[in-house]
Amino acid sequence: MTADWEFASVDGPMCRIDSYVPEVWDTRLKRKVLHVSGVCLFACSARLTPAEGLWRIYFCVKRSLDFQFDTDVVLKIDGQEQARVNLKEKLESVNLWTSLLVGEFKQEQSTYREVEVSMESLPTPTPIPKKGLFVDRVRAERIDESMAAAADAEAAAEN
Repeated sequence: MTADWEFASVDGPMCRIDSYVPEVWDTRLKRKVLHVSGVCLFACSARLTPAEGLWRIYFCVKRSLDFQFDTDVVLKIDGQEQARVNLKEKLESVNLWTSLLVGEFKQEQSTYREVEVSMESLPTPTPIPKKGLFVDRVRAERIDESMAAAADAEAAAEN
């Protein structure tokens, strides 16, 4: 595939189990999405094989009014932590689909391979059931390498 966007379905240990992370119909997207609704430790992942180039990878997520996540989540690419995110801070608006940035991945022609993207809640001593998070899929967006380098240089200059 050589598109500027690529997508992958999300799955995980408790996904599609009705009492924890059931699939529900999203009327805006017109497809089924995962709904976190009672699991204490949440994990999900997706695998995709983007074309050669630099890719920015996101989880497509939203929160409902009854959102409850008692811990940050760790976002990883190929098992390597990219970020720790407080979902309540990142997902300020209720019922609005948001692209949660995981990180960047460069697909080399010489080592063309599949990449795994994951989101995991951090363990807590007394976990509270998580609820109100909806997860659609993973989205990869091809980015121009020269523009990415310029943005990185600008961000470094601001810090």
